[in-house]
Amino acid sequence: ALAKFVEVVHPRDEKIEDMAQMDKLLKGAANPSQAILPMLNHLKAVGNLDDLIREQKSGGRERGRSRERYTSKSRSRSRSRRRR
Repeated sequence: ALAKFVEVVHPRDEKIEDMAQMDKLLKGAANPSQAILPMLNHLKAVGNLDDLIREQKSGGRERGRSRERYTSKSRSRSRSRRRR
């Protein structure tokens, strides 16, 4: 992964911006070590990571909403059982 990182990022002029974007994406990833190589391939092919950041933001919202709905239902059921 380190060799691929150097290969992709070294020739680019926007190194600091690229690293900041990669940091954002890796913080949100469930398994950062598995996410880094596809991210570097995308950066090399497309030239930026904006698409991946947008996907992560929209996917995170949907996942968060579904989790909230599920937990709220389970809480209400458990509360009703306790009251009876």
